[in-house]
Amino acid sequence: MREFLCAYADLDLAEVRFPNPFARGIRFSLATGLHVILAHERRHLWQAWRVRRAAEGATVRLSRVEDSKTKADVMQEQCHGS
Repeated sequence: MREFLCAYADLDLAEVRFPNPFARGIRFSLATGLHVILAHERRHLWQAWRVRRAAEGATVRLSRVEDSKTKADVMQEQCHGS
């Protein structure tokens, strides 16, 4: 993204327009399109962070299992509601 912005620094990004690839008849400025792309990428990063955090939480919960139960026992209980 930085390379693109540097290469085209002389363009008025608000003036350059293109058709929205998802909604017919709607045009975006290049500035708006870049904002949309960056927001979309941030959403992917946030989703990945949430998945990782959930996976780490599951690992922590499993590591705290009582000595009398194995991790497999706990997982089976969670899956079958026993």
